[in-house]
Amino acid sequence: MRIPPPLFISITVSLAALSCGGAPDVKLPPVDWEESASRGSDAFAGETPVSGTWWLAFESPALDTLIRAALVRNHDLRAAAARVEQAKAEARAAGAALWPQLNGGLAASRSRSVIIGIPIPGAVSPITAYSNRFSLSADAAWEIDLWGRIRSAKSSSLARFEGSQVDLAAARLSLAATTARLWFALSEAEMQRTLAEETVASYSSSADRIRRRYQLGVRSPLDLRLAESNLASAEALLAAREDQRDALAVSLQQVIGAYPDASFRGAADLPSPGEPVPAGLPSDLLLRRPDVVSAERAVAAARAQASVARRALLPSISLTGSGGTLSDQFADLLDGDFSVWSIAGGILQPLFQGGRLRANVALADAVHDQSLAAYLATALGAFGEVELALRAEPRAAIQVRSLMKAAHEAEAAKRLAENQYDNGLIDYITLLESQRAALNARSQAITARRAALDARLDLVVALGGGFDSARDDFEDFLAVEVTE
Repeated sequence: MRIPPPLFISITVSLAALSCGGAPDVKLPPVDWEESASRGSDAFAGETPVSGTWWLAFESPALDTLIRAALVRNHDLRAAAARVEQAKAEARAAGAALWPQLNGGLAASRSRSVIIGIPIPGAVSPITAYSNRFSLSADAAWEIDLWGRIRSAKSSSLARFEGSQVDLAAARLSLAATTARLWFALSEAEMQRTLAEETVASYSSSADRIRRRYQLGVRSPLDLRLAESNLASAEALLAAREDQRDALAVSLQQVIGAYPDASFRGAADLPSPGEPVPAGLPSDLLLRRPDVVSAERAVAAARAQASVARRALLPSISLTGSGGTLSDQFADLLDGDFSVWSIAGGILQPLFQGGRLRANVALADAVHDQSLAAYLATALGAFGEVELALRAEPRAAIQVRSLMKAAHEAEAAKRLAENQYDNGLIDYITLLESQRAALNARSQAITARRAALDARLDLVVALGGGFDSARDDFEDFLAVEVTE
């Protein structure tokens, strides 16, 4: 599938038309997909929305439980959620500057003064006087956002907040995919361990038969030694499989926030990858991938911040006002006869700051250019990931079918070799080769089944979610309810 070059030109043009009223709204262009000859009807053509609970397609209650536990208990995800709250608070703080600032005050003071040099008949010099001062005031200040500098700062903060929300969605998607991947790997390890255990039992039985026949003089010492060596290798393989299972169990427990005691056990069998990939997948990939949307929000934030830097070159207009009462008696503070007030306005125009303001403009423009380049690179990477994932799906299915057939034939060949060896028609080396071939074929078939599940997970992540028509888009993933 070839990505048309005009797509990236239209993306650039759309990003140059950012709005600065609220959070900058960057409208992503529709994606002009070209039909891929290699995919035929499986190319991007339809509008099948992605799913918020895509893992349910695997029909594994255990996997559903694990993912929901991870979404609640994972500490990295909690940190991402805290960053969303941090960005939300920053956006609220940035928007507060649009409103007048109002403060109330109550003050009291008592002073002692000395009067010197004023002749007062009968008075003893110096003269000491005491005075009280009480005030009740309300002070207001407001910077009139005539040029939109404060609104642009608010827009930038809102874009960063929206980006943090999308980052949280991406973290949830990644965590769910990681949990599923570990669960499938653990289930594969459990199946490989079971296969190794069955192999040890089979080789042990075979070695016992050969040992008895050797004692009767029917079999040669070579057959016995080869059988004992084969059994020892199978026992070593079983121990290695158990180590792999325990390591994966610990990793899975750490991801879901459980104590890592390696007590988890995988499923006895791997699930199927689910329904085939629909003929029509979302053509608006850029609107669904959390990382792409996050990169777009970064461009919007940088664009608004560049506007802030430019408008800092313009004059700032401020109004201040104060009103209240002033008296030397506390009881008079609520008496209107003692009221005082003041009002003032001012314009402040930067004249010379050593080039700092213009340097800030150049810096903001460079950050915007950097974020735009990063966005285009992220979009291109997203297309590439989907392309590879779409091609990996059918190939993984072919590998599963082929290796399952190979395992079936190798197992049948092993049984035939065992019968022929028992009847003295073949030597033990031929039997040994057939046993090892059957073990390897069955092991490879199990690995291929897990690889097919990983291929489906790669496609899910590349699309920003699943492709269940019951869901709208990846934002539903944020709304998945989880409980302890």
